[in-house]
Amino acid sequence: MGIPGLVMSLVLGVSSNLDNVGIGLSYGMHRTRIPLFFSIAVAVMSFSACFFGALTGRRIIGIASAHQWSLVGSCILIAIGLWTAVQSVVAKDTPSIDSRFIRFHEMMLIGTAQAMGDLSIGFGSVFTGINGWATAASVGMFSFAFLVVPSLIRRWIPPQFTKYAAFLSGVALVVVGLID
Repeated sequence: MGIPGLVMSLVLGVSSNLDNVGIGLSYGMHRTRIPLFFSIAVAVMSFSACFFGALTGRRIIGIASAHQWSLVGSCILIAIGLWTAVQSVVAKDTPSIDSRFIRFHEMMLIGTAQAMGDLSIGFGSVFTGINGWATAASVGMFSFAFLVVPSLIRRWIPPQFTKYAAFLSGVALVVVGLID
């Protein structure tokens, strides 16, 4: 694989994980911490799905298109966002969210939504002649980085935003789902 193939793998890794920037920011804004293990788990799910897609791309394309897989992932993100936004409006008492951690089921939903999109990246890379292994590695690496780094900037988010953080987090996830 030459430099152009490596660059394309990196571009696919970045572009397939831009939604993780929104997810990391929305959780960071909500002052919800994403444990390192969860970020690693989502990255492994993304890598695995992309690699599986690359290995089985020619067969999967007959079952569902890349657009359909991406649509499923987007719908999951939109559902999480709507649920978060509605719950923030309906909730009467907001517990302290400064030390809250993302829950396992939230991580699994995010990982599943991300993996659905990455599956399509994997089998799509096969049809463009891009190395599936390099693409999967790039997808996994950027999945991890784009969840961890944005969630760390929560330190610079003013405390007055915490009143609206849950609602804004939900809206951000809906927007990410709509863009993806």
